[in-house]
Amino acid sequence: MTGRKAPITHGNMASLTRYVLLAHITAILVQPHNGEPQSLSLVLGKQSGDAEEFIQIVHPPDSIDNSKLLTVEYTCNTDSIVAVELVVMKEKYEPALIYRKYWKCDSSHFNRKRKVKLRLDDDLGFRPGYFNRQFYFGLKSQLRAFILRDVVKSVMKSRTLYYIQAEAKVLYNVFVTLPYSRPRKTPHKACVPWYWKILQRIPTLNNFDCPYEQEIVQLVSYPAVFNGLHYGIHRHFPKYQDPGLEKIRRQTIGNPAFTVSMWMYILDYCPEKKGHPNLACGIFIHVSWNNWYMTPILLVDYEGHPRVEVILRRRKEHHSIKVNWTFPKHQWIRVTFAVSHTSWNLAVDYGANFNQTLVSEFTYHSEMLMDDTEGDYVIGGNDALVPSFVGYVGKATFYRRRVLEPSKIPMPSPYHPMFELGLTRREVKCQTFMTWISQQERFHQHLLADRIQQNKCIDKIEQMFIKREKKQCPALSASKPKKSHILNAFIRRSVNQGRQLGERGFHNVAADIFNKAVTIIEEDIKRIPVALPLLRQAACLGNYDAMYMLSVILNNGLMTKADEIQAQAYLMLGAVDKHRLSTLALGHKHRNGLDGASNDKQQAYMYYKYVAGKTRDDRDLHKESDVLTESVRLTDEAALKEQTDENGDIFMWLKHQAQAGVASAQIRFGRALFWGSQGLRRNLNAAMEVFRMGAEQGNPDMMFDYGINIYNNKTQEKNKTKAIEYMQKSAGKGNPMAINALGWIAMRQKNYTQAVHYFNQAVRYGNADSAYYLGHMYLEGYHPTDKQDWDKAYKYFEFAALRGHYDAGVLFAYISMKGTSTMPRNLYLAAEWARFVAEKNPAVGIVLRKGLHAYRSGNIPLAFFYYLLAADTGIEVGDFNVAWLCEENKEGIVNHMEKECMWRHYNQSLQRETQLVDSYAMIKMGDYYWYGCRAERDIPKASVFYANSALKGDPHALFNLAFMVEEGARIPDSTWDILHIPKAHRANNVTLLMYLYTRCKESRKTEAYLPCSLALAKIQFIDVWTRYHIWMKLSSIVGVTMVVVVTSLTVYHQMHTRRQADLDI
Repeated sequence: MTGRKAPITHGNMASLTRYVLLAHITAILVQPHNGEPQSLSLVLGKQSGDAEEFIQIVHPPDSIDNSKLLTVEYTCNTDSIVAVELVVMKEKYEPALIYRKYWKCDSSHFNRKRKVKLRLDDDLGFRPGYFNRQFYFGLKSQLRAFILRDVVKSVMKSRTLYYIQAEAKVLYNVFVTLPYSRPRKTPHKACVPWYWKILQRIPTLNNFDCPYEQEIVQLVSYPAVFNGLHYGIHRHFPKYQDPGLEKIRRQTIGNPAFTVSMWMYILDYCPEKKGHPNLACGIFIHVSWNNWYMTPILLVDYEGHPRVEVILRRRKEHHSIKVNWTFPKHQWIRVTFAVSHTSWNLAVDYGANFNQTLVSEFTYHSEMLMDDTEGDYVIGGNDALVPSFVGYVGKATFYRRRVLEPSKIPMPSPYHPMFELGLTRREVKCQTFMTWISQQERFHQHLLADRIQQNKCIDKIEQMFIKREKKQCPALSASKPKKSHILNAFIRRSVNQGRQLGERGFHNVAADIFNKAVTIIEEDIKRIPVALPLLRQAACLGNYDAMYMLSVILNNGLMTKADEIQAQAYLMLGAVDKHRLSTLALGHKHRNGLDGASNDKQQAYMYYKYVAGKTRDDRDLHKESDVLTESVRLTDEAALKEQTDENGDIFMWLKHQAQAGVASAQIRFGRALFWGSQGLRRNLNAAMEVFRMGAEQGNPDMMFDYGINIYNNKTQEKNKTKAIEYMQKSAGKGNPMAINALGWIAMRQKNYTQAVHYFNQAVRYGNADSAYYLGHMYLEGYHPTDKQDWDKAYKYFEFAALRGHYDAGVLFAYISMKGTSTMPRNLYLAAEWARFVAEKNPAVGIVLRKGLHAYRSGNIPLAFFYYLLAADTGIEVGDFNVAWLCEENKEGIVNHMEKECMWRHYNQSLQRETQLVDSYAMIKMGDYYWYGCRAERDIPKASVFYANSALKGDPHALFNLAFMVEEGARIPDSTWDILHIPKAHRANNVTLLMYLYTRCKESRKTEAYLPCSLALAKIQFIDVWTRYHIWMKLSSIVGVTMVVVVTSLTVYHQMHTRRQADLDI
């Protein structure tokens, strides 16, 4: 602040005249510095002598800190004291005298100048740091100087009155330098301790930077999809790091002020709550970690009316207000919700240019209560009882501690992805297409009626008296789409068969068109351009598989031009109607920030959680078309041999062994049929027959499988008593799954004490189901002896999830996202576990199975197409197989795709935990950075990829690391730490190479033995040649030669023996 107060005047008219005259003279004598404002701000005394009293600070500063040196100019005409004082208001405290400097003067001090060095308190004068933890902002600061006569001073009781009673005084408004612009605190030069320089070298004690404070929080930066179920995007606001801001925030908990701005596209208000006038769906919800609702809550009911709910400060009353207008649908709207202490304002801007507005406001009798750092803010639906609206949120922003009018909030760019998606335009085009279908239906109905009329025998007398209507063909106003002959033929066939299209008929039409498009692609993927119009038509009619296939084709540029934004639009259209693959693909894009989507684990978690939550249900539906999701890499020959079908040799052998009563074969064969694994389709009846055979033979596993499926009505036999008997017999033989089943039955009967007994017994055997049920009882508060405890539930869910329990994995991810009273949120764990379970969905398994069957049948391009469909969901085996097929490039499949294929998908296959990826992909990415493919060489990255591959037991990676050392590459020590190489072996390159090649030679993979042995022999030979005498060198040459000869003869003998044995067979 640079403004200064006006001079203070007093006395009679003569004094005033004298003041003005002398002020003018002094202003002429004391010229200001160039560039400084011409302001001297001085006050003269009442009495005059040879020289009038005056005081000023020459070139007063705008800002002050400990480095400022002031020049005070003054004149005294009697014994007085001269003072310089600094008054600062720290935060919202009362103004305090921070600095004062006094010295004496008398009448001999005429037009004197004195230097004054400011010294501030540490909390105002120095930068925050380890040795200066407390600091303040100077909200209002005043620098003042005055002359106080000794006569007046002698009667003053308090120094705080000095300035007020002074006759000559001056005041400057200044500001204190901001905390992180101040100098660092250092000791006095004469008292520097011996350890000071050491402390200065410790970064954690000195690198205190200005913390980034989230005042404007982007809740949603990239369009998000909400499908009307209990899923939403969770956000959490941290406390301010700055103590001043944090103190202000705490003071406003009972007096909140904030603004939320959201861009929404509503397709349906609240389909889950139709017919329930008191219930509504979520738009913006503030909820605690244990699902207690807080201020604010913005909902929409099934009619479209907004509903605002808050908690008041007085007695923590809960208030709900229903607004009388409704949200506009099928267009982008901006919703602005602002809260200011006791009132709120809700405004909606809509229309072609957002120039139409709906507004509502309300004022309460008490302030609202809101702690913005407690709990989560959820955009959409919450897991506990509140579903979301159906539609999209394009952008959402939260302004903390600020109340803004809609006109003050900037509009997003017209090129923002939410506008680029073209949702309204797409709806209009699809509506036009459906109008054309309806017109075609009426046209064919007219033709059918004419044919019927022509074949009908009409009585001559009737023809004379009945007036015939004039024939007229129905008008066709809608434009004709591409490839309409296929659709037209289906409409004609439906009309001739007497079927009405209607809404269900449109789905049948879409399925027929989609199947035709798939047939065209499966014949030859080069015909994708021919199938594209059909896929678009099927997508318009609501076929979600067509939407997903279009998205993958457009995203990758497969036989067409790539269009990422339109690919994203098709994904969002599929996800809004709960399509599993589309939703999973959206999660994958947001987890990794791919194809223009934001890198947002919380948004990815919402998509993953939906698919993960449906995985158990989808698996339990037992559709014959479903299969188990199996990760079979095309480089894994052993796994490929395990795959079979209903006519395969493995299937026939297992069937024979199972019928012969072999217990292990019965378990494997029955469960393969039950789940649809190893290339088989699900066959519940056949699986139950195998289970029955094993149960009658007393196999405890088969008794459990048979009993539990009877109990769950999976067969025509419905005898729960018999089912329980089988499970009790199995439990008596120590089967933990049967023990758990008995506990589950007891829990369903609300006998929680007995249930806990069985569950604890099964958990001791390591049973995952029992751990899940115990966790669920702690989560919901059903445990008979313990109270509700989310932390214990979390531990049980972790135990079960690590053993492959899907529902436990979902709840483990859920608690990781929300946190508990003692455990903070863990976004990484939440997203990873939700993804892990979601990728087990049968929808992914079907696509992988189609790719595997195409590969086994020799159709490489079709296998590539189906694996590409799987890869866009983010599943590791899909990315790996696509990358490997691109590397092989059989039949030129790389030329079919616009985007780079091999490196992109190898890299994506590694975006997960190391134990879940393949070592070959790591080697390929190591090659990518070592050779500088499509980028500059990066030796540290290459070495890390090779090291992690070597940890998984791949000798090729060890060989590559050794080759890098031989080439003179400088590999960081952190790489050798990954491999746990002792420091003694890192002493020089020779010892390091000998260690690497020895470890490579001793690998379990026998194909590495020969190259690693030869490389080791070479290093040993070079070492001997450089270190020893000529005779030692010659003897070493002879020895190495003999080893090579003996090794070669041994290899030749083994190969000859094996060939002879093959001939004898």
